[in-house]
Amino acid sequence: MAVIIAPGHVPEQPLTHARVLWQALAGAVSATSAAGGYPAERAAAVDTASWWLPAAAPASWSIRYDAVQTVDAVGIAAHELAGAEVRIAALLAGVWQDLATLTPADNGAILVLLPRVETSSVRVSIDRVAPVGVIYTGRVLALPVPEYTALPMLDLCRQATLTSYVSEGGQLLARFVQRQGRAGTCAWRHLPEDWYRATFDPFARAALTEPFFLAARPGGYPEDCVYGWVDAPIVPSRMGVKTFLSVSFEVQAHAPSD
Repeated sequence: MAVIIAPGHVPEQPLTHARVLWQALAGAVSATSAAGGYPAERAAAVDTASWWLPAAAPASWSIRYDAVQTVDAVGIAAHELAGAEVRIAALLAGVWQDLATLTPADNGAILVLLPRVETSSVRVSIDRVAPVGVIYTGRVLALPVPEYTALPMLDLCRQATLTSYVSEGGQLLARFVQRQGRAGTCAWRHLPEDWYRATFDPFARAALTEPFFLAARPGGYPEDCVYGWVDAPIVPSRMGVKTFLSVSFEVQAHAPSD
């Protein structure tokens, strides 16, 4: 799990403020190769149970938009790219230009903060044959306020359903992890109502059906990054101070493979 800050990225807010990549831009998806049953389109879906798997390496996955789009972030989840070289490029004036190169330390969610570009296509290239379940491209949402005490350490908030088999004599025979994930409650206060309505509420509406990438503290703790979703609507509350709002919601998140 990690936030990667690419050279040339200009943050709208300090990196002590959370970032959310929630709107995956739509477009025509293709890849240089794909193994049978693992087409490129799988990585454009939101589920973590299906994957694009290249048939050979190096390999590239790309998305071409119907019109030029503003892009400053790429999210990658449900992958097995630990130790691989990953390159992100954008088509600028008809030429592919590299925006970021990274080597993930593990298989957790990745949020890459890029220099903002106007582009018709984004490409993700990898140097090994490995499954990739989710790729988002789009603009990142930066919270206008930090929150130090009300944000969980989502990468450490493990949840699991465990099963143990014990003999009649009380001897432990086996233990299994049936299901695992991450979960925590995120909360922010002193959000201006005008900002919430214009910027945050579109995310709240989309979160009813769409997962998102969330980095709670990208500057100090880049490993605190997840691909998650909510099981209830995100609803703000008035603080009773000017027009400030507070908002909190429970995040359920994908647990990476070892």
